[in-house]
Amino acid sequence: MMPRPTLRPPLLLSAAAALLASSSSSSSTSAMATATATSSSSLSSSSGGSRAAGVKKDLLDLDCESFPQRTSEEAAVVEWGHSAIISALDAVVAGFGTQTSRGAFFEVEAAPVLADPIDGVGEKTEAEYPGPLKNSDEIHGNMAVITNHADLSPVMLTRIAKDSGAAALMVVNTADGADQPDYVYRMEAETDEEARWAEENVDIPVVMVSRTSGNVLTTATIPEEMRNDPNAAEHAPNGGMPDRVRLYAGGDRPFFEDAAPDHPTIYLIHNMLSGAECAKLIDSAEKAGFEYDGKLPGEGNGGRVALWRGQLEGHAGKQIEERMEQVMGYPAEHYSDWQISKYTSGGDETASGGGMYDDGYADPHYDYATAPPRATKEQQEAAIRRVAGLRPHQHPITHTAMATVSVFLNEPGPSIVSDGEGASAPAGGGGGEIFFPNIKDLDPLKVAPRVGLAVVHHNTDAEGSYDPYSVHADMPLTGGGGGAKVKYVARKFVYDHPLPPSRRVVLPFLAMPLGGRIPGFVADAHDALLDRFGPQDGTKYFDKLAVFVPLLILLGVASAIGQVVQKQMGGGGGGGESSKAKAGDGKKRSADKKVKKESGKSKKKKA
Repeated sequence: MMPRPTLRPPLLLSAAAALLASSSSSSSTSAMATATATSSSSLSSSSGGSRAAGVKKDLLDLDCESFPQRTSEEAAVVEWGHSAIISALDAVVAGFGTQTSRGAFFEVEAAPVLADPIDGVGEKTEAEYPGPLKNSDEIHGNMAVITNHADLSPVMLTRIAKDSGAAALMVVNTADGADQPDYVYRMEAETDEEARWAEENVDIPVVMVSRTSGNVLTTATIPEEMRNDPNAAEHAPNGGMPDRVRLYAGGDRPFFEDAAPDHPTIYLIHNMLSGAECAKLIDSAEKAGFEYDGKLPGEGNGGRVALWRGQLEGHAGKQIEERMEQVMGYPAEHYSDWQISKYTSGGDETASGGGMYDDGYADPHYDYATAPPRATKEQQEAAIRRVAGLRPHQHPITHTAMATVSVFLNEPGPSIVSDGEGASAPAGGGGGEIFFPNIKDLDPLKVAPRVGLAVVHHNTDAEGSYDPYSVHADMPLTGGGGGAKVKYVARKFVYDHPLPPSRRVVLPFLAMPLGGRIPGFVADAHDALLDRFGPQDGTKYFDKLAVFVPLLILLGVASAIGQVVQKQMGGGGGGGESSKAKAGDGKKRSADKKVKKESGKSKKKKA
């Protein structure tokens, strides 16, 4: 899939502009723009977590909204473009009608056409049923694009589209206000009568897209520099929309679900990893071995392992990197390697060498270093130093990850996660939600584990400063009967700058013999440099050493090999010269004998 679209000013043609009140200038995709500092730190060091006092019982008692609320069965894709450049939008299939519930028939290619009136009603407020659209001739055989601004029921909008001859209906969700530009939901019949009518009459695909997606669709053919012009759509081909779009069921493709628009920005990516990929990561982490370090508050016997692979990833890892690039819009160089955390409660507490999280939870914390308000430079560096390092429980980079991607590798429950090739892991025992207790202007929310589901939250705000609302926790594992309750989570951190070669090549190379774990002496050297020169300069010196020391070693090895070869060649050459010398000596002795002979003959003649 293509990267999530950046929210643009509403340009659903000038006729519709008044109905689409101005929307926010940022969205859950565009807010991943800038950043600064790092890693996990305690809630107690911030003013942003008064409602989450660090006690898990308090978190359990909070009223909150539960996610995920969408499923793969209701996911659809609206796509346009050619093989070189393809754009795509997420859509949600309606919960009524025959074609919307039959994947085999849920596919159509048509021209998108804006409805007139845009909300299907216009000025016909007195009519119980507004009737066909004014531009029915244009709509016939194509995809009608209608907003739900007039609060007509989804079935009523579908009836209007059908009576206008539409081959498909796209409903743009503008009814939920400018503060929720990415919100979509599954449309349902509102009465039994509507449900019966839909069952008997609806035979066209019906989907909903967000306001953001609607704006992307209606500005697809407008040049970037003209998209803020409210009159640009009037002069663009097809009102700014593509000539044709393809609508089909999403299947197992990644799709988005927005949870919070900002402070912090939180969204979910369904199907980020397959079940087989999750099982392979679990297997790799178990083989590498989990480590415990009690420095993180509330984590008890916490288990975590960092799998340093970088540019040395195998084919399967490269496929995951490419998928994340396409879905999230950042190159692979901007992501850290996987950190795998294992949470457990009850049962066998030594299954992985003691590397478990007590009660399967982690207290509220941040994914960056926090310092007191108006902290001095020394205090800020000390905060970073407490959490930065190359060990599994530390943050690998000393500048802030602008976002964290947390992928559930299993679901707490009785089932077994398997990759189909022998690697498998217990699914766990229930609970284990990722909890966000302090969302600005919204209720707290929690996200339940689903295999392959990614939870993306931003650690920084639109200005690049750390967001005090980004505090989060891992809830205790519960239920599931006897035995061990286990949860695995894989995390990557997203940075605004690409990682240096030392982190992408050298460290993964050094970690290869240990299954992806950094050797202890390397981590010790990193810590020593940070202690001696501070987080910023120490990191720079380490990155330089990590590149130059291996080069010096290679040069030394090459030099030693060269000397050995030269010595061998030199010994052979000396032997040749010696042979020549011996041959020369032989010739000289022969010549001397000949001279003596001639001299003897000469003496005889004289005599």
